[in-house]
Amino acid sequence: MAVSHVGSVWEQAVFKQEARRDLGRRAGKKGLNEGVFLDDLRDIGLILLQGLPKKEEKKTKGSRQNFATVVVGLWLGDKDYNVAPHLFIVTKLADVSLPKKTEAFQLAQQKLIGVRKEDKLIDDERQMIIIDEISTNLHAEMAIIRWLNKNNVGKHCLKDNLEIYCAGKGVCLDCSGWLTKHGIRHAPLSGAPSPTAWKNPITDSLFRASGEKLEYTKGFTDQTLSGFNKNFGGPYKDKSETNQ
Repeated sequence: MAVSHVGSVWEQAVFKQEARRDLGRRAGKKGLNEGVFLDDLRDIGLILLQGLPKKEEKKTKGSRQNFATVVVGLWLGDKDYNVAPHLFIVTKLADVSLPKKTEAFQLAQQKLIGVRKEDKLIDDERQMIIIDEISTNLHAEMAIIRWLNKNNVGKHCLKDNLEIYCAGKGVCLDCSGWLTKHGIRHAPLSGAPSPTAWKNPITDSLFRASGEKLEYTKGFTDQTLSGFNKNFGGPYKDKSETNQ
């Protein structure tokens, strides 16, 4: 018995994934890998990353090596509501020492300057947000988006107001596509999709890749659709699968 997926959640899931990755491939052409503060964020990230021990992580079959990652983001705040800029430091597979965090804050004070040279964007330790606990499959770049969203900063407020640099690896196509869609400058670009799974920072929907199969969990529910082979009928049309 054939079960059609045309127009179903299956089609929507594959559509979303392919559209997101396609936007990621165009991030460079749109100039979203260039920003006012990206070089400064890179310097801060590399200081934090230097000499970091890697946390132990059990490797699963087929997974690639996991490297320590530090993602640094700068949100420029909201002048209309008198909300100060924030510096985000997200650590993944990395234990950042207190002296390193202090050094990062001092470097941010020196480098992150506004229009006037005397305008320090980051001049209070309360403006530095450390995110060192991330839910499974939420990428470090997306952890910044989730923090902002939970603190009443909607995605519509992020265009040209947030820059993100990922030290230790490039930004995957999935993250890059989401950031590109919302006008967020980010670097460096890896040009590769997430090798395992990617979670939407707003809806919590999960896209888990395993070879040529896609497992999709819709939002904050326990509903999981799995076993859809992208090679069966192609990614966009004539999607059907034998119900076993």
